[in-house]
Amino acid sequence: MKKTNLCLILLFLGMEMTPVKGAATDRNNYAINSDTSAHRQSLVVDTFSHMNNTRGFLSYNIQELSLRQGPTIGETLGRIPGIQHLSFGPNVGLPVIRSLSGHRVNILADGLSVSNLSGISPTFGLDIDQDKWTDVEISKHSASVLYGGGAIGGAVNMHSQLVPMHVPTGYVTGTAVLDFGSNSGSRLSFSLNGRIGQHYLWHIGALYHHVKEVSIPGSTKATLANDTSLMESNPVLQRMMQRSVVTGRRLNYSLFPYISESGRWNIDPAKQNYDDLFTFQSEEILSGKTIQNTPNPFYVPGQDPQRDRYVQIPHQFVDYGTVEYQKIPNSYRRGNAVETGMSYVSQHVKVGAGYQYHHSNYGTPIFARTLTEVATTSLHAQDPNAGRPEDYVGVNARNDQHIGRIETELLNVLPYFPTVKLQGLVQYANDQELLGSEIGNQFKTLRQNTRFELHQQRLKFWTGITGADFIYQRMEGEGSARYLPNHQSLCWGLFSMQYFDYQFIHAALGYRHEQVYRKLIDDAVFSTQEGWQDQRAHDKRFALHQFSATLRGDLWKVGYLSAHYNYSERAPEINELYAQGTHFALLAHEQGDETLQKESAHQMEFEAGVLWKGLHFSFTFYDSYYKNYLYLSSLGFTPNGLTLRKWRAANTNILGFETALGYDMDLRSWGQWSMNVFYDWVKNKEWCVDEEHLVTSDVYMPHQPISRVGCNFTGKWRQFTALLDVDHYFPKTFLSQQILPEYALPRYTMMNARLGYTLEIAKVGVEFYLYGKNLLNEDCRPHYSLVSFLAPLPGINIGGGMKFNF
Repeated sequence: MKKTNLCLILLFLGMEMTPVKGAATDRNNYAINSDTSAHRQSLVVDTFSHMNNTRGFLSYNIQELSLRQGPTIGETLGRIPGIQHLSFGPNVGLPVIRSLSGHRVNILADGLSVSNLSGISPTFGLDIDQDKWTDVEISKHSASVLYGGGAIGGAVNMHSQLVPMHVPTGYVTGTAVLDFGSNSGSRLSFSLNGRIGQHYLWHIGALYHHVKEVSIPGSTKATLANDTSLMESNPVLQRMMQRSVVTGRRLNYSLFPYISESGRWNIDPAKQNYDDLFTFQSEEILSGKTIQNTPNPFYVPGQDPQRDRYVQIPHQFVDYGTVEYQKIPNSYRRGNAVETGMSYVSQHVKVGAGYQYHHSNYGTPIFARTLTEVATTSLHAQDPNAGRPEDYVGVNARNDQHIGRIETELLNVLPYFPTVKLQGLVQYANDQELLGSEIGNQFKTLRQNTRFELHQQRLKFWTGITGADFIYQRMEGEGSARYLPNHQSLCWGLFSMQYFDYQFIHAALGYRHEQVYRKLIDDAVFSTQEGWQDQRAHDKRFALHQFSATLRGDLWKVGYLSAHYNYSERAPEINELYAQGTHFALLAHEQGDETLQKESAHQMEFEAGVLWKGLHFSFTFYDSYYKNYLYLSSLGFTPNGLTLRKWRAANTNILGFETALGYDMDLRSWGQWSMNVFYDWVKNKEWCVDEEHLVTSDVYMPHQPISRVGCNFTGKWRQFTALLDVDHYFPKTFLSQQILPEYALPRYTMMNARLGYTLEIAKVGVEFYLYGKNLLNEDCRPHYSLVSFLAPLPGINIGGGMKFNF
């Protein structure tokens, strides 16, 4: 409590430091300039992010991102107001944008969406080498006009130099990173860019990352797991905690009205057996004499001698799998990556290609039954031994991914279109969910993505971008614990975004038409899956329409007001339609529903910002109404002990706001400093409409983000850089209720710090840095984490490293 009070005091003193934020946008190329280091971006305050950016994208350069870089993309971006970190253990983390993630947040690499299976299974993260980023664009509202229905809740676009398109200043430039943390393992990475002559560019890079295990301040299970009375009477909570309560039986001492005098002589203290001490008789014969027995002070009259003779008592807690104190179970990680690219660049033509390979192998804090037990236990079997703790092993994930990319740009070749872009991506991935070392489920995915863009010439106050994209994906599965049939998906779209600027008024209009096809492939193995035989699965087709409108007015060059409206539609994904089977990562039997309709959303956002001298302030309010919002509901239990979860649709309202306040100081010889505070709040609540009026229920969507307040203090003095982050997360107040009500987890405070020193050695810039994460070493359990009961965020992590720039 003292630590929490200290952090709150620091917060209200305003000790938050971030560099000044300015969005540098090239309106002719519609891309945020990643090389403008003078325009330093703040991860905390989104003040003037839209002042020169009617696209609605925020841009963050690699210099700022590296200060807060975590092992996952979710942790790295999780301090931006409106974005939080959705974790599935320490090795999987994705961004949650205003309560939305998975199928609703499109993850892109250089403008092309990549295969993201996190919406299918939470065990799958994103294999991304963050050290290769040049900058990241983020849309916190729908980006569906530009990137399709998969961006109905936002988009994250990561830029890299895999296909080099910008001529470096020297013949060879690059970076190398050596990082070691007490609780984050080791990370080695390098990236080299160069040119051959004046027109040929090349790039190579590699990454190695290893974590043996992750430590935490206390027990891996939440405090609720130690509540005997709650756990004993709640089998649902036992499954959520992955902990069994093994109970015993003893004589009900309160049933007997007397204590036997003869029984006193037969008590064995070593065995602690008091069954002979109690009797129904008021007297007995001892050594030939009649003796009155002592009344039992614990006697409770009115009990049945047969029914109430014994009572159940808690004996011990038994965890699924091996659990150690102060350690997250099964938290290892090993990963490596290599990449290379080459391009030709001239005055009018840019063309290049690149290749990436990623491999990762990591564990999750989930334990599931062995394949033998899964295979021998039917969905409808009444097996009294099903789910014994000794039958559980750790759930692991293994991924191998190959990516090939091509990019072509024509500059000032066609009239009225100064830039013409053609991009292509081919991705082959082998994603495996393992029970121990055995493959339970395997996805082999082939993905092809093509995008074509025409950038219009600026005509007075009007310019724009028009294009088309095409995505094909084929996925085939293997394994004895499959829950998806073989299938293929096809999506194509035509879009146009138009931008208007007249004096202090700025506007944008966009529309997209999209066609989505879901087609099942003949699958003799999956057709025998229990429960699948009764379904009549059909191929599906969805026609989607996306619309976007933005209006912004600048106020005397010190502020702005903006309004944004989106109408977006999303087609159900393959698991939402056709899932059927044991999904052991969820400890559930998952069922899709092919009758689900497309999801649609009306989204409104209002924003205001002020920048006056060194003071900057922003406030954003958003209100979204979703029709047929798809979510995985819990309906009950199968006879063999699994949770029965089915994809369903509901109408929901997402309401929230974000606000931030900061002050930047240039103290000349004393350096540049910045202090900021922010607060964000969101709720996702079900609503329905009858024929007469709006009816609002009290049903909230499960696993939603929690409110938080944060402060940040950063600065630079000579060759030193410093950073201090303090975020306080409040208990959840909007709780869902499905089988049982959600439990509100305790509040917590996360404190991170970093100190760096930069110097030049032989014309090579070298930064030595130290950092600390979760410095208060608190038990941090985000409410929106799917494994919040099983594993907190990592404990205190002290580390350091070196970064070379040449």
